[in-house]
Amino acid sequence: MTTANPYQTPDSNLAAGGNDYLNLSPFTAKGRLGRIRYLAYSMGLGLAMYAAVLVIMLIGGGTALLTGGDEAGAASLGLMGLLLIPLYIGMLVITFLLLIKRSHDIGWSGWMSLLALIPLVGLLFIFVPGTKGSNEYGAQTPPNGVGVTIAGLALPVIALIGILAAIAIPAYMGYSQRAAMNELGSQGEAMPADMAAPTDGAILPAQEADETMAPADAGGEMPADQMPAAEDLPVEAPAEEPVEGEEQPQ
Repeated sequence: MTTANPYQTPDSNLAAGGNDYLNLSPFTAKGRLGRIRYLAYSMGLGLAMYAAVLVIMLIGGGTALLTGGDEAGAASLGLMGLLLIPLYIGMLVITFLLLIKRSHDIGWSGWMSLLALIPLVGLLFIFVPGTKGSNEYGAQTPPNGVGVTIAGLALPVIALIGILAAIAIPAYMGYSQRAAMNELGSQGEAMPADMAAPTDGAILPAQEADETMAPADAGGEMPADQMPAAEDLPVEAPAEEPVEGEEQPQ
């Protein structure tokens, strides 16, 4: 009878099926990616893209200023602009790699990532949860850490703030303009031309001035302070009286 060694290593392969947890890199299409981690990676990719564009634009603008804005400066700006092309291509490739891994987490084929090109349909990758446990694309992704959760939830919060701002700012500007018009109307002051709304049959201040300055032959009476002085009026020569016996022209 043999006694089992309690310190003996187990015969089963504990590493089997656990390698998928390490395959969370955004630079490969293998493995799976949960919703929170997908949002976190997308936000990090967007911030890195904006930072790279800002650096390229600053370098190009600084070079143009140092060269005095001549042909060399224009050439440097054109070169900086060409550097943006591979940058955008790289961002597009990484975005689709993330979408493929997100499709794998749901249990879909990687070709389903093309649904993100359809407006609003791409929201499926955010709201559809992944499959429980392992599927044909690998094991379930590990739990999200605190940093990943914060970064992932920051993206929808920022998007929501942007949408609310786009709705609230125009509404507030319209409310402020209407309040200013009401205040001017209550004080009996003339409203500015860009704030006063034209009304049918109403006489605006500019129209009153035009009617006041209307000449007398247009049907209006000329004010006394605008009438010309007597010495300024033209003097007509008196008509000659005909002489008796002289034949008048026919």
